[in-house]
Amino acid sequence: CRASGAVIRNRNDFREGLIGILTDESGLDAQLAADAMQVFNYREISGRLEKLVRSGKVERRIRLNVIYALKIRPDKEAMSELIRLLDDEDVEIAAAAESALQDSFGIPVGTDKEVWGKILKDLQRKSPNEIRRERLLQQETRMRKLQAELNLWQSLYLGSLDREYDRMDETARGALLFERLGSEHTTVKLWALDKVSRRSAGTALPGEFGARLIGLVSDDDRDVRLATANVLSKMSALNPAQKLLEQYAVEKYDDVRVAIFEALGEACYYAFSPGSQIELSGEVRGEVLELASRYIIEKDASKAKKGAEVLRKLLELPGLEEEQAGKYLALVATRAEQAKSEEGPLRSELLGVMAVLCGQGSFHRSAAANLFEEAFLEGLKDNDDIVRAAAVAGLTNIDGAKALALFKEQGVVDDNSGTIREAVIKLAGRVGKKEDLEWLVGKLNQNGEGQVLRPGSGQVAYQAIFEILGREQSAIVAEWAQRLRQDGVSAERIRALLEVAEKKAEGEKAEDVLWSVRETLVEIYLESNDAAGVGRVMAARLGEQDIAVEDAFAARIDTYLDSEEVGSDAKEILIGILEQIEISPEAGERPGWAEQVKKWRAASQNPQ
Repeated sequence: CRASGAVIRNRNDFREGLIGILTDESGLDAQLAADAMQVFNYREISGRLEKLVRSGKVERRIRLNVIYALKIRPDKEAMSELIRLLDDEDVEIAAAAESALQDSFGIPVGTDKEVWGKILKDLQRKSPNEIRRERLLQQETRMRKLQAELNLWQSLYLGSLDREYDRMDETARGALLFERLGSEHTTVKLWALDKVSRRSAGTALPGEFGARLIGLVSDDDRDVRLATANVLSKMSALNPAQKLLEQYAVEKYDDVRVAIFEALGEACYYAFSPGSQIELSGEVRGEVLELASRYIIEKDASKAKKGAEVLRKLLELPGLEEEQAGKYLALVATRAEQAKSEEGPLRSELLGVMAVLCGQGSFHRSAAANLFEEAFLEGLKDNDDIVRAAAVAGLTNIDGAKALALFKEQGVVDDNSGTIREAVIKLAGRVGKKEDLEWLVGKLNQNGEGQVLRPGSGQVAYQAIFEILGREQSAIVAEWAQRLRQDGVSAERIRALLEVAEKKAEGEKAEDVLWSVRETLVEIYLESNDAAGVGRVMAARLGEQDIAVEDAFAARIDTYLDSEEVGSDAKEILIGILEQIEISPEAGERPGWAEQVKKWRAASQNPQ
């Protein structure tokens, strides 16, 4: 009426128009008319509605429209009319009335009429508002039930998809994922995205897979866009940067924007890394850098960290002018300075980013070192273990030898944090000298008393000692091996050191050191029943000379073979290996050795 310019002056005209739609139309238009009729009291329309719905001569479609109009009314008279229709001669009308009542009160279809009679009596005592409230509660209950049923069927369906997927080979899995990513159902797309994120490297993805996956970043559903961004952050080889940037510009949800930003950072890092086959405009990198520069200054620490991580990725790579790189490096340094007054882990996280930018492989490491060193030195004095650990990493990356000297000077080698002490020990292994062995030995046996290294940290200290000795002369290695042996270091570790000393002595032609080391090795090999090791050393000795009457090497073997603690099988294995030692013709005869081996064999055959 409004559309035609006419004015409704009489409310009855409006009522008649709505009833007219109810009798002339069907479907949504009729339902909208019934909804609009709720502006009238039931007594104003009851006569017309009841006349229509009771008449067997009225078209069934109209009667069904009226049943809908009665169902949505909170009036007990409307409910009474629906109960009366349960006995209608038209089976479809009776069924529609029963369904309407069931929608209103949740009473199962097929309920006895006496029950409806009791319900009607109960309604007589209630006001329309009470009836409306009761119906709303009932509808909420039904909605929860329906949702539970939906969740159940959804779970069953996804479970069947899981089983189907698990039975497939990698080619079939790729095809299934491609198909399900194109599903019209959000839940199925999310299932496929989850499988894509956790697929094995062998899953064969169809050629069109990348385009379909990237397209989902602009899906109508927020959850699908979020999941897609997270998946694409691990699949940068698909070159999704341009599409991600376009979606970022129009994305309304903040968490989705953040996920897209992270995926953008990874996509640019992949595309601009040396050796990448992806061609991506430098303008895209510039836009991502600008986004990162806005994120890093955010008050929200989580966003600031994400901004710093993206800056780190792009600043590690070549392609930026020094001045441009300096601008972004300064942003990181400034935000780290601001984070000193903020609670939470942001400062340590930013120092960690700064440490990486000072490390090997970072293109702008020199500029980063000049800019960040002071922050690391300050962080080294902080009370927070994680801040100090990041500072240690940064100074180590700038100049390891200089950092080690500083750490020793400032007592960082004895820091309260086991993580930091281990970092310093590892650094000593890489750049330390023999004078560092003294304090490193003290770290080998630290346990529950005093400063405690983490489980397995004794191995870290030993490895550092091993690395330092690997850079020293054979005599020093042999000396420290003997000292460590006396300190109770395991035979396995001493053996490794002595074998290093042996090789070094051979290369240095240090005969005295060589044979001293080999004598100790024979002793260690015998202690561990390593007959092959003993055979190797003795073969080397016989290549040089025959054994003397009172040979130290043979004496150790004698002691071993005479020991009651050594099993007969172990003795037999050793004698067998010693018998098989071949003397080269160039070395000549070794009568002393031949006689000694015969004695060992005879003794084994006639034990006393």
